[in-house]
This record gives sequence, structure tokens and C-alpha cells, in this order.
Amino acid sequence: MKTKRFLAALCAITLSFGASAQASSISVATFDLTAFASSMGGNFSLEDFETYSGGALNGPLTGTSVGTFSSLGGVGSGSTCRSNGGGTCSADLAIQDDGINGQGNLVPIAGSKSLNSNDTLGIKWDVSRVGSASFNRLIFGLRDGGEFQSLTVSAGGETATFGPGAGNGNEKLVVVDFSGFVTSASVEMRHSGLNDGFTIDAATAAAVPLPAGAVLAMTGLAGLMAIGRKRRRKPS
Repeated sequence: MKTKRFLAALCAITLSFGASAQASSISVATFDLTAFASSMGGNFSLEDFETYSGGALNGPLTGTSVGTFSSLGGVGSGSTCRSNGGGTCSADLAIQDDGINGQGNLVPIAGSKSLNSNDTLGIKWDVSRVGSASFNRLIFGLRDGGEFQSLTVSAGGETATFGPGAGNGNEKLVVVDFSGFVTSASVEMRHSGLNDGFTIDAATAAAVPLPAGAVLAMTGLAGLMAIGRKRRRKPS
């Protein structure tokens, strides 16, 4: 009977951690370089897009330090996509090599590049770190989103929406917090229509320290597992 109660408790704790790792919270604030730096902790992977050639992409952007970026589809007709595509627009994203229409680089300060939605419906970020390293926080800068249309950021079952009317060239700091460590996640940044381009920069996947309560719970779980092993070894 005691063994059954132990197994039930162990399963309950394990399930709570598995479920909480899928939930997330999303905050959107005015971009601030100090706040951005302090949100990363000491263990992170960052992509600032500075090593890529400017212009419209041909398909998803793969092989980055934080996973894959792809378009949410739709072919716009605005000046952003025409500029990035040499006069024509496509359903692909673009590496923005300079400022245009309030969009452009955020990090590093001396940098010039960012990832542009290119007048499509938006950007999907499939997150992974090199070596399948875990993370529990995503951070990125977002520029010129929600100017003419609403922009929704979604991840882990949570959403945050701002705009329209956010203003030309507005700069946002987006932070997605998971309550447990994960090795993959997906983030969507979706406008409600075409031709309202925005850029993202400094896309970061970070492993930040867990709150004290979570650490204590994990310690308790480890203790229960140790007790279970001892009981299994004890002769009947």
C-alpha cells in the first residue's frame, strides 16, 4: 500500500513538471538594451543575423544558432518587399541590411542587419540550440510591429497582441518564459494582414535559474526517487 502511495506521489510530481514545461507567459515591453541584457542570464544562444547577406531569402532561414525562421505566408505588395526583392515581392522573409520604413537593426548597436517579415503575414521561429541544449526563456527585439495592423505573438499556448497604432519604428522587447526547461519550442509573430512589415533581432534562447520554489520541488522529487530505489533494494 505504501509503495502504491509513493508511486502515485511520484507520478503526480513528474506530470506536474511535464505539463508546466509546455505552458508559457509572454511579456511585451518597450525595448531597452539594459533590460534585454539582464534578461538573458549567463547561459544563452543568440542570433543577430549580422553574418547573413542582405535581401529576400529563398525559403526558410536554417542553420542559425537558435533554430529555423520561416514565413507565415502571403505575398505583399509594399515598398519593403519590393526593396528587398529587387522590385518584386515573394512569400519569403528577408535579411534587412539597413533601415527601411521604421524597420531595422536593434542589436548590436553598431550592427546593421535584422530579419524582416518582408510584408508577409509574419514570422515563425522554430527554436532549438546547438547540441539540443535546454532553455526556459526566449527573448527578442521586435521593431515596427503593429503599426497599421494588430500583431500577435504566440508560444506555448499563450498569446500577446499589440497594435494597430503602435507607431512607426516602435521598438519592443518580447520575453517568453517557460516554467520548465525545454529543448524545442515554436513562436509565431503574426500580423492580421499583409503589407505591415516588421523586423526581429537578437533572437535569444536562454537557460535562466529556476525560481526557488521550483528548485525545492525538484529537490523533493530527487529525494522521493532515492527513497524508492532504497525500498526496492530492501529484502522482503
